Amino acid sequence: MLRQQRSVARHATRHPCSLNAAVRHSSAVARLHSLRQAGAQRQYLSPLRRSPSTTQTRAAAPTTASKTKKDEIEGPSTDISVIYARLQRLVLPYWMEEPSARWRLAGVVGLTLATTGVSVWFNFLGRDFYNYLSEKNIDAFNMQLIKYFASFGIGIPVFVFKGYYQQRLALEWREWMTAHLLKQYFADRSFYQLQAGAIVDNPDQRIASDVRQFTDAALGLSLTILNSLIDLVSFSGILYSIYPPLFAALLAYSIGGTVGSIALGKSLVGLNFRQEAVEADMRYGLVRVRENAES
Repeated sequence: MLRQQRSVARHATRHPCSLNAAVRHSSAVARLHSLRQAGAQRQYLSPLRRSPSTTQTRAAAPTTASKTKKDEIEGPSTDISVIYARLQRLVLPYWMEEPSARWRLAGVVGLTLATTGVSVWFNFLGRDFYNYLSEKNIDAFNMQLIKYFASFGIGIPVFVFKGYYQQRLALEWREWMTAHLLKQYFADRSFYQLQAGAIVDNPDQRIASDVRQFTDAALGLSLTILNSLIDLVSFSGILYSIYPPLFAALLAYSIGGTVGSIALGKSLVGLNFRQEAVEADMRYGLVRVRENAES
């Protein structure tokens, strides 16, 4: 590469009119050399997302199999198989390498089950409370009021501890995942390959920001789904015992709302991906302006 650049420089000195062409040729050679270096270490970069520009330049895949493999690591996707493959690479390492994290997760799941039990208990308390109130049964009403206050003293700490340990677990997961990605980021000068090959847009900001969003959303969504399924099983019997047609109507309404939300939300995946990239570019530009404020 150095011999080519020297040859270009001598040619430009002898023929000044071709200086612009020589500069363009030298830039193209340097760019090709950097891209070849970037391709040599792609195996270190699997957990990181690639920029949309890189995805577009490599859209012409030679075979269907290579295109499927490329889609598993690049860009936004609503394909369940792609999402599952990505979650395996990002989620499993922490829970497999940290045994104590599994115990903490089991504790959070237990507290989640306890919150469902508290909700069901308050549902029965409320039923008896309003029944005694409508019957004007003063003695039973006073006893039910005492049970209500006692249940508040037991139920509120369960919800508070559940939220506290869930956020703490998400923070510990974020700390581990950030250190894991930084280790890959600095290994074998991968940060240079990312910059030279434009493989990922703003990787430093993505490690700092996206890891927090991922850990909070993954843990919170998983526990929310678990809690919702338990609530569905727990309260279905209560609703069905009150009025079966009401239970059927609510079940149909919830299924229809879920299907509609999924259909409408698919288009938001790409928009959210693009929004994060644009915001990261803006922050990067503002940092450059501040660093060069005195120039």
